[in-house]
Amino acid sequence: MTLFKMALKQIWRAGIRTWLNVLVLALTIIVIVFTQGFNQGIIEQVSTSMIRSEIGGGQYWHPEYDAFNPLSLDSSNQKITPEIQNLIQQNELTPVLIRQASLYPEGRLVAAVAKGIPPDQQILDFPTSVLNEANGIIPALIGKRMAKSTGLQKGDYVTVRWRDGNGMFDARDVEIVHVMQTDAAGIDMGQIWLPLQTLQELTLLQNHATMLISAPDFTHQNLANWSWQGHDVLLKDIRDLVRARNIGSSILYLLLLFLGLLAVFDTQILSLFRRRKEIGTLVALGMTREKVVRLFTVEGGMHAILAVG
Repeated sequence: MTLFKMALKQIWRAGIRTWLNVLVLALTIIVIVFTQGFNQGIIEQVSTSMIRSEIGGGQYWHPEYDAFNPLSLDSSNQKITPEIQNLIQQNELTPVLIRQASLYPEGRLVAAVAKGIPPDQQILDFPTSVLNEANGIIPALIGKRMAKSTGLQKGDYVTVRWRDGNGMFDARDVEIVHVMQTDAAGIDMGQIWLPLQTLQELTLLQNHATMLISAPDFTHQNLANWSWQGHDVLLKDIRDLVRARNIGSSILYLLLLFLGLLAVFDTQILSLFRRRKEIGTLVALGMTREKVVRLFTVEGGMHAILAVG
């Protein structure tokens, strides 16, 4: 208790030097906490957005489907069985048919992916209800990023070309009925959404799907000829990215801690030279070397406590 009182009195006497040390340590702690919270906030926000708008509770993929290989899209689809159809009617699964496509906005060629989804689906949180056909027009839904890259806006017409199930090319004009704002780039960049039944009919792939998206509370079960992809797989890329950011941030944390400790250390060394007479007096009064070191250690610790406070 005596050492604590002596350290407190010395910190109070140091005046502005004490508060400068406290300020440096406080800024160090604030930057570390803010950076760590920022990185954690990114993964939480992006993961939540992807789960709500893109991956649901998980996905069943056709065994040949490869999200990074557009050439696999022509063969990566299969017929929906009665068992799966029953789950779809119970809003446990949502089928999605994916086909390689080309858009021709204002005569330009833009490579894209055409995705068919039921307009009345209730699993993914984005406005598929706008895809209900009206007046014989084929409606299409795109995201803000896709609209920016193609120059398309709501109400525009664009020609879409694809290869059907027999390998023949076909094309139709579609109307952009909505441009959605979403944080999930996986349902936006390079993609155009069409009604599932319409895309199935146009591609001669009636009752076919490339993937099945499950509801958040869906109990995973094995479905014949479908490959299950859980959150651990579908969110791996974003988690690896944030993990790499955390490693880079750790280097910054070490540098900031080093600078903070250096500031306290320099102050303590300066204090030693300025307080030589005081230290000599304390030693003459019977204070041991260990207690003198402990006194300066307590003073440094109190700087940290004040900085955290």
